[in-house]
Amino acid sequence: MVGMGDGSTHIKLGDSIRQTKWRDNRHGLEDALGDDGYDVVLTNPPFGQNLKIGASEASACGYTICMHTKAGKASDEYMQTELGIVFVERAWRLLHEGGRLGIVLPETYFFSKSYAWFREWLDERFALKAVLNIPMEAFQGFCRAKTNFYVLVKRGSGSRSARAKQPFWVLDGKIWVSNAPTIGINKDGETLFRIDASSMTRTSEVDDAAAMDVDSLLTGDGETSTASFMDAMSLATTYIGVPRYCDQSTKVTLKNWMTGSLPGCSPVSLGALVDAGWIRVKAGHGSPSQDMRSGTVPYIKVSDIRGGTINPNSTNMVSEVVARKFWKAESSGMNPWDVVTPARASKNIGEPAVILPGQERAVFTKEVLVLSATDEAPFDNFYIAWSLMLDHVHAQWDRVVFMQTNREDLGDRWKEVLVPVPGDRGLADDLSKSVRSYYKSLAELKTAFLQEMSSWK
Repeated sequence: MVGMGDGSTHIKLGDSIRQTKWRDNRHGLEDALGDDGYDVVLTNPPFGQNLKIGASEASACGYTICMHTKAGKASDEYMQTELGIVFVERAWRLLHEGGRLGIVLPETYFFSKSYAWFREWLDERFALKAVLNIPMEAFQGFCRAKTNFYVLVKRGSGSRSARAKQPFWVLDGKIWVSNAPTIGINKDGETLFRIDASSMTRTSEVDDAAAMDVDSLLTGDGETSTASFMDAMSLATTYIGVPRYCDQSTKVTLKNWMTGSLPGCSPVSLGALVDAGWIRVKAGHGSPSQDMRSGTVPYIKVSDIRGGTINPNSTNMVSEVVARKFWKAESSGMNPWDVVTPARASKNIGEPAVILPGQERAVFTKEVLVLSATDEAPFDNFYIAWSLMLDHVHAQWDRVVFMQTNREDLGDRWKEVLVPVPGDRGLADDLSKSVRSYYKSLAELKTAFLQEMSSWK
């Protein structure tokens, strides 16, 4: 600030949220934070478990946004609102009509059902104009929360303030979205490098994709391979606030690839296959607590689903009684050859594994999807596994897996994943014959091995 000729002028030190403290602030915070006083507010609110404001203090400061916060108990101690949310209302008050807010917020706010009220609140008071992906490594040294940078314009019924002039890229009816995957550094602040595939040596510094997107916006039309303008949408009814979800390129790539490589198939979403009655999808059973894990029935966690197979952990076993409690029946409801994939809190969401004969008698964590073909389908379970193993299909999961604060979460967005659907059963069996052969052979080898092991006793 000194270098820009500002020195300490207009720099105030104090708590901008707790208005009740302003009168005693010796830096003149009360005079600086009057309503409707600014063209631009730029902020990165603090986030954390204990960074909240209580109900009585929120009421004293007149924060209406805090009225939406769900309280577990009636006491003020439990009626708390995250500071990041309160910052949004503070910024809204500070801005002129047409003023711009640039703010870093957790991505969770823009898709979680728990924050549906917040998105409705935003729609009423702001128009989203830009959202930029912030890669995890940007703040990874300090926190694990997934965040994005949002630019919003304050709505109003009167004429726009002459001082709140919009930059040229703020277009009516458009939202600029950047899904740049990197900011050019890793979590330790070190510059990333490209690797020459032939020599496996570092050749040059990697492009800062985020900087390239912003440069394109400021010097051109804002369109790059990772950024574009999209039609304005409601935050409350869409996922426009989640940059990765806005990227439709993986769907386009799949369709183009199928045209040349799978002419006998059509791209159909998993949700449409469920609606057509061709596949069944269900979740797992639940998660037995650590003190229940003693017995002979395997408890399968998402970490046990890897390499295309189910890999029981001998330290995670439960009793028959506990198993039946979670099954809510005498059997698990799973069947040999069912296809399983993690659905939450796992890096391998979308990667399929096949339940081999004998593995169906297990308790599966609730954080999985179990897929199986119905008799009406023109394919079987092996075809489902084959289709989910395709690179162009698997690439789509990155778009629909969101970060629920700091854990991967799929929700019901798996329904949007496109898979190739064959025109007849013969084509399906032909395409998936290698997968069928692999798992059938694996089951036979396992059975023979276990039989031989029993003879050693």
